[in-house]
Amino acid sequence: MIPLQSKLKHLEKLVDAVSQSLLALWARSQKLAEDNSKLDAENRKLHSDLRQAQAALVRHEKVPVEIARRRLEVEIDGLTPIEINHIANMVNEKLEEAQRLNPRIADTSKLAIHALLHMGAELYKLQQADSTSHKALENTLDHIGKTLQQALTAVGSSAETE
Repeated sequence: MIPLQSKLKHLEKLVDAVSQSLLALWARSQKLAEDNSKLDAENRKLHSDLRQAQAALVRHEKVPVEIARRRLEVEIDGLTPIEINHIANMVNEKLEEAQRLNPRIADTSKLAIHALLHMGAELYKLQQADSTSHKALENTLDHIGKTLQQALTAVGSSAETE
């Protein structure tokens, strides 16, 4: 009987240690979630401030670009001249791609429509991927929360039986 009681005592100590570890992990996860929430809010604020500062710097600034061998001066609120030129280069690349894929089309406006459709499709795919990633993250967080809740419930149940 003594060895069995000794083993039971040892198991009780292990359960207590695991329970304490789980409680500590749960408390730490709550703290991390709180910290993460604060950091997310701060990050959104900083991102908003940065965009506002960028917009203030470039507001009403006309940027010369060349698209399909046509010179244009464009202004886009919230974008820097570097970003506008980058976008103009992307448009040129899409127009060249549309020309390669449709060599029989000579009308630049038709090629522009093809290029816009392809850019729109890429944007749509990116938005869908972002939405899917967001949903997967939410599901993972829900699963972690449920697992922690089950662990806490199990710990609470074992504490009540003692």
